[in-house]
Amino acid sequence: MMRILGRTVAGARGFANKRRSAGSRNTKFGSLLLGAFVGLSAATATPVEAGCQTTTTSVTASPVTLNTGSAAQTLSLSATVLTLNQKLTTTNQSTCSRGAGIAVTTGQLVFTLKNSSATTIGSPVTVSASSAVNGVFSASYSVPANQPQGAYSLVAAYTGIGFDTGQNENGDSSTTNFSALAIKAPQTISFTQPANQTFVLNATVPLTVSASSGLSVTLTSSNASICTISGSNAVMKGTGTCSITASQTGSAIFHAADSVTRSFTIKANQTIAAAATPNPIKFNQTSTVSASGGAGTGTFSYAKTSGPCTLVGTTVTPTGVGACVITATKATDANYNSAAADVTITIDKADQTIAFTSTAPVSPVFGGAYTATTTGGASGNAVTFSTESTACTVSSTGAVAFVAPGLCEIKANQAGNTNYNAANEATQSLTVGKAPATLVITPVPAQVLGSGTVSLVSTSPSNGEVTYTVGPNAVCTNVGPAVTLVGVGECSVNATQVAGTNHLAATAATVKFNVTDTTNPVIASCPANITEEATSPSGATASWTVPTASDNSGSVTLTATHNPGATFGMGPATTVTYTA
Repeated sequence: MMRILGRTVAGARGFANKRRSAGSRNTKFGSLLLGAFVGLSAATATPVEAGCQTTTTSVTASPVTLNTGSAAQTLSLSATVLTLNQKLTTTNQSTCSRGAGIAVTTGQLVFTLKNSSATTIGSPVTVSASSAVNGVFSASYSVPANQPQGAYSLVAAYTGIGFDTGQNENGDSSTTNFSALAIKAPQTISFTQPANQTFVLNATVPLTVSASSGLSVTLTSSNASICTISGSNAVMKGTGTCSITASQTGSAIFHAADSVTRSFTIKANQTIAAAATPNPIKFNQTSTVSASGGAGTGTFSYAKTSGPCTLVGTTVTPTGVGACVITATKATDANYNSAAADVTITIDKADQTIAFTSTAPVSPVFGGAYTATTTGGASGNAVTFSTESTACTVSSTGAVAFVAPGLCEIKANQAGNTNYNAANEATQSLTVGKAPATLVITPVPAQVLGSGTVSLVSTSPSNGEVTYTVGPNAVCTNVGPAVTLVGVGECSVNATQVAGTNHLAATAATVKFNVTDTTNPVIASCPANITEEATSPSGATASWTVPTASDNSGSVTLTATHNPGATFGMGPATTVTYTA
């Protein structure tokens, strides 16, 4: 039975009086899908009149995030229950007017978590109004571990508010909130770091990226002038740093993934050239390396790659003979890759020089000597001496002897080694002349005529022929060095010597000695006494054969007091005397 009153109460905004049996309910469902985790938000039930008393319930949960996982999780729940109507009574009538919300002080609130199959998850939690503070019901709800992903509902049901109207009209009020929620699994993005790239306009760089959920991943570029996205590839547009962000916003059962950014450089290649000056070089030289070219702003650096050399700065110093490889590198910069170029420096054996430091004799002659000296080359090997000349000899240490007239050429040589060539042969030439010669005749003591032949002895370093010549006084004669004494007096012998093989003509030498005669001359065939008769007063002429005279000197003078045919006077006999 229903009665409707057409009565107005001052201040009321519209009213109705309904009698309903106790325990009748009017239920409203509110819904909310919770982001990446379990979440609850306030939901207001449609006021329910119970004896002209209504309530409303709002529900919140904290935290608003629950994950799938092997550990139990706890929701901190809060629900506010307010009365929205007050009851005015008159005899046999009830009048309800709407007013400000007032916290309930009676009844209870039950929190229940249910899955999509309406199966209760965990243990429902009941909170009495006596535990509420200003109508706020608080509770902790334990969510068991290992709950599957999916949609869940949190039910907050309030029952209560009983009245005595004085007219035996008792009522209660009940509200139930349903908050839809989901338990979502976390997901991660796997994004392989791309390698740095060499710039080729519009070339693609494959990007390896995926979400653990299997959901598609969105790729974005931070700078389209450097790179853009085409499908699962980055497209090169310029040089610089290409930064790609991978994101996945989640789904009904997966949370949004944390974004992952990968950056790589896109640089253009550049070309340089390396050089060395001079090249090739000798072992005892240095070379300077340089490089040029390349579009980047990087600096050049140099390093030894291989070979017998050292590098200090840009100076290459050989340590041996061979090929020295130096690598020049231009450093990378923001837009260009580093570039390298090799230069090979050929290192040849160094030359070495030897020079005579000795001064050759100005006018060397046979029999002379000197010592040849030199400065040697850098190999450190000994300088050796030799000659092919017949005019001289030389020892390996440089002792020179002049053994004949002619050209004497002394040769100096120095062997090479692994780093030095043999030195060019050095020579020292000189002309050896004949030596002066002194002819010496051994002195001859005084000789006695007739004592025999005197053999002269002369000495000289020369092998030139010696010629002997006696003086003009006919004391002696000679055949070569054999001197025959033919007279008495001074025998003078002059000796000369022509130039020999190795000597000049000798200065003439003279030997003089006295020859005495100890043997008288012999007069033979002396005529007998002659008697002539004078026929006139002047006397008589007498003739005879002149006797002969000889002497061991080979030269004798015969003198007579009278010669044949002389006239002799009358008187005593005249003696003719011959003297030799």
